[in-house]
Amino acid sequence: MTAPLVTVLIASLVASPVPVTAHGRTIHEVIDREAGRLAVTAQHEDTEQQWADVRKLKPGTKLIVTTGGLQKESAVFVRADESHVVIRPRGISGEKAIARTGVHQINELITTTSTEGPLIGATVGLAVGVLSFLALTLSDTPCGDSDCTGRNTLRWSLVAGLPTAGGVLGYHATRHTTQRIVYRVP
Repeated sequence: MTAPLVTVLIASLVASPVPVTAHGRTIHEVIDREAGRLAVTAQHEDTEQQWADVRKLKPGTKLIVTTGGLQKESAVFVRADESHVVIRPRGISGEKAIARTGVHQINELITTTSTEGPLIGATVGLAVGVLSFLALTLSDTPCGDSDCTGRNTLRWSLVAGLPTAGGVLGYHATRHTTQRIVYRVP
C-alpha cells in the first residue's frame, strides 16, 4: 500500500507545473546568487589570509614585488601593516612604501642548498688530490740541484686545494632559488 503512495508522490513532485520558489525567485536563481556570494566571500577571506602572511614575513626576506602596472621589482622586506608594504629595493638606498591596492603579487625568494653537493665535490676533490700527490711522489723525475721545495708545495696544495674547490663547486652546483607566492590579487 505504501509503494503506490510513494510512486504517486514522486511523480507529482517531478511533474509539478508550478516552479519551486523562494522569495519570488526560482530555486535556480537563488542557487546561482548564493553560489556567487559564497565565491566572493571565500575569495575575500583568501586575500585577507594572504595579506596576513605578508605581514608575518621576517625583515630582510628577499622578495619580488609586482605592482599594479605589472612591473616587477626585486627588494628586501622591511615591514607591512593593513594598508601598506614597505620594501628596500635592490640597488636603491632607502625604503619604499607601496599601498596594498597597488600590489598585484608578492613572491618570496627561497634559496635552497643540499649537503650532498658539497660532500660529493669535496670527496671527488680529495680523491683527485691524493692521486695527484701519489703521482708526483712516485714520479721518476729528479729534482735536479734544487731541494724539491716547489714539488712538495705543489703536492700538498693539491691535497688541500682540490677538496676545497670541489666542495665550493658542489655547493654552487646544488644551490637553487625558487619563488613562493605569498600574496596575489585574485
